[in-house]
Amino acid sequence: MSYTKEDKIRTAERLADLRKVFGLSYMQLSKELHEIGVDISHTSLKDYEETDYDAHPSSFNKNMSIANLVALADFYQVSYDFLLGKSAAPESLIVQLWKSLAFPSVLRNK
Repeated sequence: MSYTKEDKIRTAERLADLRKVFGLSYMQLSKELHEIGVDISHTSLKDYEETDYDAHPSSFNKNMSIANLVALADFYQVSYDFLLGKSAAPESLIVQLWKSLAFPSVLRNK
């Protein structure tokens, strides 16, 4: 199994979606992470959300280390597979928030 262009795009989109669900700017997220001992600059966070693979293939998901991937998955309470685009489900507590924002009518019927 490889990490394809499509997986990279999914990773970027999921990172952007999660940041927006949490209502954080790049600066705010960087500060939140710093407060828990994780130093990822706001510019790196923006680079991780880059979805224009064809325009920037060499910097796509630029310098996302395993440590940063783990830190972001832990912060958002999602699985690593979800962030890597290998799983469709976040598998965490964020699922309920995600569903309530994306599918409020479904939750009201349960």
